Formats: sequence, structure tokens, C-alpha cells
Amino acid sequence: MDIIYKLIALLLNFCYSFTFNYALALLVFALFIKIILLPLSIKQHKNSLKQASLRPRETAIMNKYKGKTDRASREKRQMEIQQLYKSEGYNQFAGCLPMLIQLPIILLIYNVIRHPLTYFCNLEKSVVTKLKEVGGVTDEIALLTDIKANFSKYSGVEGIGEDLLGRLPDFTVFGVDLAQTPQLGVNILILIPIFTFGFVFLSTKLTRKFSYQSPQMQMGGEDVKLSMGIMDFMLPAFSMFITFGVPAVIGIYWIYQNLLGVLQQFIFVKVKPYPVFTEEDYKEAERWIRGKKKKRPEKRFKDPDRPRVRSLHHIDDDEYNAKVVDTEPKNDKGKVQDSLISPVAMKDYSRDKGEKK
Repeated sequence: MDIIYKLIALLLNFCYSFTFNYALALLVFALFIKIILLPLSIKQHKNSLKQASLRPRETAIMNKYKGKTDRASREKRQMEIQQLYKSEGYNQFAGCLPMLIQLPIILLIYNVIRHPLTYFCNLEKSVVTKLKEVGGVTDEIALLTDIKANFSKYSGVEGIGEDLLGRLPDFTVFGVDLAQTPQLGVNILILIPIFTFGFVFLSTKLTRKFSYQSPQMQMGGEDVKLSMGIMDFMLPAFSMFITFGVPAVIGIYWIYQNLLGVLQQFIFVKVKPYPVFTEEDYKEAERWIRGKKKKRPEKRFKDPDRPRVRSLHHIDDDEYNAKVVDTEPKNDKGKVQDSLISPVAMKDYSRDKGEKK
């Protein structure tokens, strides 16, 4: 890790060589980091454009389950959206990498700033240990301040060199030492946490305005809006809390990163804007949703005017013949097809017996 720390210090010293101010040097350094991460940021924007192209279909899925707040409906809705993403090749986690890389960079800068004698002045660790023993301090930033004020006290330490005083980094800007950590109370450094909260909060709002917002975020209901409101406040508050435990230059760097992030997103949207859809596009998506449903088999309805054919199973069933005749439309008896064998009228023999008697 020492190699990486010394590389970060080398870049900061290079930026300081033509700015002569570490506050401006950090701005140039932040811009340099943005340029390095530009390919990943472009890929992130392309991924957002891919999601934006699915907006009509995603909206149709949301409308399909609109008003259904039970757990089963929410899980089914989410499953259909995930299937849509998968089928169209959209990865919702592909845009997280640039954000995840920022945290290690901040930690690297923090360690470099906390050890200026080791990484900015390239002193051996044994020499730094002797300097701490002479000064009676354990923190390199405090040691740096004491060396500037009482250099003669440390001049006898072997290995520091006569030009050490000229090589010491100066984090003072307008009389304020940005290498110090902000503390609660009435002091100028308290403005760093306050500015950090304000700029992070502002950049969060502006970045959301220039970024694509999925229908899930816009139509998610009160729970989603509440979660977004909490995140809008928690992220700036957490950033402000961190600045109370690190040198002020770390807070300044974080402010620069957030402002440059907003500017970068604004440029992306202007160069490659998100697609705009018409009402017909949303109607087409609704038809797409209906087309995904399984079609039920069509029911066959009997035509009342269709001639009935008598089954051979009932050929000798006089009772069946009577039912058929009774159920046929009376106004259209001509359309009833005659059976294969017409019923035969039975002769009344009782009448003949009566005549003989």
C-alpha cells in the first residue's frame, strides 16, 4: 500500500506545483480522478439509457398491479419487472461501480494527508519515529506543525536533511490550516462540515433531477417517497459526521467530488438525453402486457337455428323423440331434420274389441 500512498502524494504534489494551494490542488486532483473514471461513468449512463428505453413496459407492469398492496402482488410485480430487465439485457447493478470506487480513493487520500512526513517528504519510518520522540507527539500532522514552528529542535535528527523545511507540505489556505480536524465550537473549521452537508444535499437533489427515475420510484407510493426523503437527509448527515473525524482537506475533496459529479451528469444528459415517449408508446406497452396473458380456449356456442340430428343411440326411444319435438322452436319446425326412422302410430285394438262386443 505504501506504493499507492506515495503515488497519491506524488499526484497531489504535482497539482500543487502549479496551483501553489492545496485547496486548488485537491480540485485538480478530483478532476483528474473524474477523468480516470470517465469510461465507467459513460458506461453507467448508457446503462441508465437502457433502463429508460424500457419505461413504457415497466409503467404498464406497474399499472397492472396498481392499487394492489398485498405482499403477493408486490412480489409478483417485482418478479415481472426483473424478468423484463433480464430479457432486455439491463443490469441494474452495473452503475454502482463508479460510486464504490470513490470510497477507497477517499481512504487513500485520508491516509496520505494523515502521514505527510512519510508520503509527501518521503522520510523513512525510522526517521519519522525519531522525530516523534523528539517532539513528544504521535500524530504526524501535529508533528508537521511543530517542525514548522521549531525546526531547530529537530535539526539534529539524522536523516531529515537540511532542505526538509522547504519540502514540508503547506495545507494552510487564507490562514486556515486544512490539515486540522474540525471540532465542535466557534472556529473557522466548523464551516467545513456545514458546507459538506449543504453541498452533498444539493448535489443529491440535482443529480436525481438530471438522472433517470424509474416508474417504481415515481409510482411506488408513500413508502418509496418516504425512503427517498430519508436517504436525501441521511447521506449528507453521514458525510457531515465523517468530516468531524478527518482533516478538513478530506471534506473539501468530498465537496469537489459531489459538485463535479453533478456537472458530469448534466453534460451527459445534454449530449445523450433520455428518450421521450408518446401516449401511443404507452398504449403499445399496454397491448404488450395483454398479449403476454394466456388466451383462454374459445367456447363453442350452439346455434339455435342449426338443424338437430338425432343420435342412433336414441333411435327407438319414443320418449326422446317427444322431448326433441317439444324443445324445437315452434316457429321454425321446418328446419328440424327428420330422424332415420319415423315413429310409427300404434293401432288402438281396444276400440275394435268394443265394437265386437
